[in-house]
Amino acid sequence: MPKRFAMLGYQAYSIVSVLLHVSWFQNVCHADPQYRQEQQHQQTTRRQRRDPLDRPNFVLFFVDDLGYGDLGYTGHPTTTTPNIDRLAWHGKILTTWYSGCSVCSCSRAALMTGRQYPRTGVHEVFNAVAQGGLPLEEITIAEQLRQHANYTTAIVGKWHLGQRLAYLPGNQGFDYYLGIPYR
Repeated sequence: MPKRFAMLGYQAYSIVSVLLHVSWFQNVCHADPQYRQEQQHQQTTRRQRRDPLDRPNFVLFFVDDLGYGDLGYTGHPTTTTPNIDRLAWHGKILTTWYSGCSVCSCSRAALMTGRQYPRTGVHEVFNAVAQGGLPLEEITIAEQLRQHANYTTAIVGKWHLGQRLAYLPGNQGFDYYLGIPYR
């Protein structure tokens, strides 16, 4: 992958919840050097046998105007979001995001390309009569995931990076698209 995807320039800090199940048996076994050596051997063997195509699935939510406390798992007193809560508690939660821009199309271009939005050629919000879109020569994260890691990619929801056929997600590296091209 190009270096710009490895270092997006955004700071993200994760909250990781770790549950420790400590019992007398584990304490006794972990103190035994032979037990530790067997466990390390099993872990090494498991790593070596892992299928090279076995890679994690991930879902990236990019939501306009969503505040930190607006979801159930962040403690909102009246909003219930059980499905999002389940994803959050069984996955990784990234709690800090610095958007690439304060407006929709430009921030989406920054996210999709890993570049600052002025470098993508997207300088304004694409409205219903816009003729352009995210330039086709821009490399998106979907193209990189499909080409270099053999992922199947999908986007659901608002695209807002060009409504003409040439600029829709299918021409920007996405295999599946269900949504609207603009707001």
